[in-house]
Amino acid sequence: STSTSTSTSTSFCSAYSASVRMPTSLNRSRCPVDQRVSSSSASSSSLLSASFSVSWFAALGRSSSPLESASQQYRCLCTQTVLPLHSSETVSPLVTPSIVESAAGAQEDPESYLLSPELSDTPASFLPQAVIKVFSMNTPSNHTLPWQSRRSKSSTGSGFVIQGQRIITNAHVVADNTFVAVRKLGCPTKYTAKVVAIGHECDLALLEVDNETFWEGVVALEFGDLPQLQDTVHVLGYPTGGDNLSVTRGIVSRLEPQQYAHMNGTTSLLAIQIDGAINPGNSGGPVFVGEAVVGVAFQNLVGAENIGFIIPTPVVNHFLKDVDSHGRFTGFGSLGITALPLENHQLRRYFRMQEHHSGVLVSHILPLSKAADTLKRDDVLMSVDGVPIANDGTIRFRGIERIFFDYLFVHKFVGDSVRCRVLRDAKEKEVDVVLSAGDRLVPPRSPLEYPSYFVYAGLVFVRLTQSYLMEFGEEWWNHCPRSLLQLAIHGQLQYPDEEVVVLSHVLVDEANYGYDSYAALQLIDVNNTKVRNMQHLIEMVESGDDEFVRFNFEQAVTLAFDRKKAVERSSEILTKHRVAFDRSPELR
Repeated sequence: STSTSTSTSTSFCSAYSASVRMPTSLNRSRCPVDQRVSSSSASSSSLLSASFSVSWFAALGRSSSPLESASQQYRCLCTQTVLPLHSSETVSPLVTPSIVESAAGAQEDPESYLLSPELSDTPASFLPQAVIKVFSMNTPSNHTLPWQSRRSKSSTGSGFVIQGQRIITNAHVVADNTFVAVRKLGCPTKYTAKVVAIGHECDLALLEVDNETFWEGVVALEFGDLPQLQDTVHVLGYPTGGDNLSVTRGIVSRLEPQQYAHMNGTTSLLAIQIDGAINPGNSGGPVFVGEAVVGVAFQNLVGAENIGFIIPTPVVNHFLKDVDSHGRFTGFGSLGITALPLENHQLRRYFRMQEHHSGVLVSHILPLSKAADTLKRDDVLMSVDGVPIANDGTIRFRGIERIFFDYLFVHKFVGDSVRCRVLRDAKEKEVDVVLSAGDRLVPPRSPLEYPSYFVYAGLVFVRLTQSYLMEFGEEWWNHCPRSLLQLAIHGQLQYPDEEVVVLSHVLVDEANYGYDSYAALQLIDVNNTKVRNMQHLIEMVESGDDEFVRFNFEQAVTLAFDRKKAVERSSEILTKHRVAFDRSPELR
């Protein structure tokens, strides 16, 4: 929902600068942007398998896919402001570069009374200045007209200082950014920051500030362990409703894998549910138990009161170790299987399981996963690294608690090896499985900073992503073509460079007149040769010597062009429709 004024429009923010309603409603917390999805969704999805090892949640009785159910909505919480069309004349004062690092006034020390006496167990002498307000200018891509960007929006979120003179915040706070600035508590000066690493899968980002003045008097916060149920937590940040530091208190209610709203519910990672208020602008702020940071605030549950979610330290530490080891975020290791529960007694008998056996059934192995070398369909996965798996897919967690076994991979990286004990043909066997990257055919976001596109004779071809499907409106999962939605939910890579190429729409010209009604169709082949990806499409239309170029799409749609005339008209079509290049930068 967006409230509009003459110069700005305000809403609770999503991972993108625009309001995004998701099928499972979680809310990200970037300050002013309306997102009905807080970054920790409370249900798992059959879309899954990209971030963890398996896509089996629906089978295990967990909530249905976020693209199939709108029963719960989460939103990422950062505050955003839409800039006027002529933003060069009236730039939002939040992040105007001219005021960054200006000597607007003397830097003041934070007042100790800003913290409640109830926080006496926290290191009040340095804690306030370690909690940072983040200002981001975000310019999202236009996936319908992929050569353009949408209007810039100013958003604010929270962050905090960690070891190595770095600031950690949420990915959705700085997603699609063109400019980022940060400000300490009690300091009138904003300092330019740069994003040095971003992990959309886990909704985390790292910022650096080159100005040494910024770091004066700032002490890094320390991470603690996972909190216990009913532990008291304090959430610090800069939510909507004011400009100064805010402190709220709650208790730990639940700890289990949740959908992360920033990735449209396609990522399910460990998250902590608390009953403390997490509002727009809180995203990226630290959550304390005593003096230790136990997580990063990132989303809430829409339609519920005081249900917030934080990213726990195991996920945060994985992100930091990944960046330190590889220079960038590479993701979480995936076992690469689809698994089913074995709670039915007859099913267990069919696979010749004894009374002391328990585990889940390997019903499918992803084509590109390393598991195909060692696991087989109909194996019963009994344990991973010595941790036994129950018939419902859970493992023992912290005493009497139980958690789904995908938690075992939260500490693992792509390329790590795990020891799996399986029951195969009624015989127990141990095998080593190398973890793979996710094999999703349709990525939630473009791997690039911009959409991939190619224009031929006025036909606009794009790579299918969930960002493209979201162009179909607020309830995009109901309005986008069913065939493309099914690819987004269930599609798996069959070969490493596979992409789904889609005819987005037609730039009308005499060369393509009569074709203008065709849109949002998957391209199957060109001149009867199957299209592998965008680059392959370009090679086929530019290097062929046939008189005609024939495009075959789904739904038995065929379009044909005289090759010579298509080339002759291309330049004029681009000029007439104000398109500077016929393809995106990586395809030139």
